[in-house]
Amino acid sequence: MVFRGIKFLLILTLMSTNLAQAKKAICPVKTNLECANYLRNYPLFDTEYKIAANYVPILPLRALANADVYKEKKSFHIERFYHVKNLSGELGKPYQSIILDGEIGGFGIFSRSIKAKGKLNEFDLEYENHMSFALPRTAHMKVTAKLDDIQFLNLKIRSDGNAMTNDVEGNFFAKEVKYHTHWRDTYGILAGINYKINAVGIVKEENDFQVSLNGDVGTHKITGSGKLVSENCYETIEDYGPITVKTIITIK
Repeated sequence: MVFRGIKFLLILTLMSTNLAQAKKAICPVKTNLECANYLRNYPLFDTEYKIAANYVPILPLRALANADVYKEKKSFHIERFYHVKNLSGELGKPYQSIILDGEIGGFGIFSRSIKAKGKLNEFDLEYENHMSFALPRTAHMKVTAKLDDIQFLNLKIRSDGNAMTNDVEGNFFAKEVKYHTHWRDTYGILAGINYKINAVGIVKEENDFQVSLNGDVGTHKITGSGKLVSENCYETIEDYGPITVKTIITIK
């Protein structure tokens, strides 16, 4: 019995060591704040345009809204592939991918929760959005995201459906997020960087959805477009400076 107890303790110690080493692979410092700060120098997030490319993606969100996932509590699957363009504009093989499975929960018409889990390359990735609604047409949202248990995104959003506005405050990679959206236009600060976006969604007829994106993050251009390609399947493509991100959104 003593031997079994010692063996069990050794297994627990090895498991704890492996978990610590896994976290150390992306973050060698200790606190969550230090890790969120450290990630800004990690090769996947070390420029303004990489920061923007890893923020909550506007075009896939528009696709989810068009699919009415929030009202009908549908599940979804998202695949995002990140490419670097060479001097001639050709795309190399993806250097980064995000694969997520999400579901919508909630009770009645006054609350919803979105939970999505998956991988960013080899790292565990998790998003949560808790929403509460009030009359006449307002909503409050709390959005968080973790990468290998490091919380790198924390947002509070107030939405006014009558005024067609969103006010967003929080932090992303331990830097300030504060911006205002009025209908199609967004302007403010994203992770301490000047941020300006115009996003337009068009539904010409049933089963025909298109969306476009144009703006800037710091000194870099952001452009994008997306559409419904088949029943329950959307595709978007976004350019953040020299990076192109292709996304497939499948509604289950």
